[in-house]
Amino acid sequence: MTHVINNSSNNGEEECNADLLIASDCIYNPTYHTSLLESASSAMNRKSFFIVGYSLHGNVQSSQILNFFNIAQDEFGLKVVNEFTKEYDGQKGIGSVDKEREGLSTSSFLLKLKHRYN
Repeated sequence: MTHVINNSSNNGEEECNADLLIASDCIYNPTYHTSLLESASSAMNRKSFFIVGYSLHGNVQSSQILNFFNIAQDEFGLKVVNEFTKEYDGQKGIGSVDKEREGLSTSSFLLKLKHRYN
């Protein structure tokens, strides 16, 4: 649900903040981490939550994917306030099971603005 907070700020542009943002399977390409965080943080207020669900695809090193959360904290003042991880036995998709992805996990992280409340 989006709320108009103040429609006279930012030179007449409406400032909108979301209560809840959800990004699923959006951080597998590190090229777009900063853009995603810029968009998300601009839509958040002090009460907003940002849920990020992902799984490791093997397209880049896991450390590059997980760096999303370092950027979120260091550059955007977001912190992980909750984590859910589920292990699964390989990729299950339409028509195949990829043996190279066995034992991978899928995770969801709940991010909250750090600097809004201390």
